[in-house]
Amino acid sequence: MTIAGGHKVSLRRAALDDRPRVYAWLVDSDLTPAMMGQPLYPDHPPPSYERFCEDYAPHFFEGSRPFAGRGFIVQAGGVDIGFLAHRRVDLLH
Repeated sequence: MTIAGGHKVSLRRAALDDRPRVYAWLVDSDLTPAMMGQPLYPDHPPPSYERFCEDYAPHFFEGSRPFAGRGFIVQAGGVDIGFLAHRRVDLLH
């Protein structure tokens, strides 16, 4: 289900099934050096999938703790092209 969108780009809530693909985008894409630092290999290997899952717990993908963080899949023309997320939301500040 699309939650926000324009003529070209839209967002949908990420699902747990999206987590492996989001990990692949992080460690094996054109943006990997920018996200993970250069040189990436061998001095800075990407995190393991297990480590990624620790950082991006299920609630980022299933919505069970919306104030702790939530992930969204970015779509262009109905095609998934990226991921964005927010961390903890502090309602008092």
